[in-house]
Amino acid sequence: MPENPFNNKTTLLMIANDGSIPAEATGEYGWIYQPKTRTIKLDWPGTDIDGIRYYDY
Repeated sequence: MPENPFNNKTTLLMIANDGSIPAEATGEYGWIYQPKTRTIKLDWPGTDIDGIRYYDY
């Protein structure tokens, strides 16, 4: 797993297939992943210059 470019973490929060992906990023991990949905999210609470949350990329 590459480093999260904002917090330099490579840690991964693995969400169980029957679990829920968190609604908000915390920056505690590098990435958030759920295998069942193949969803991977950058765990960073900031926004880009257009105001879009990095977590929503």
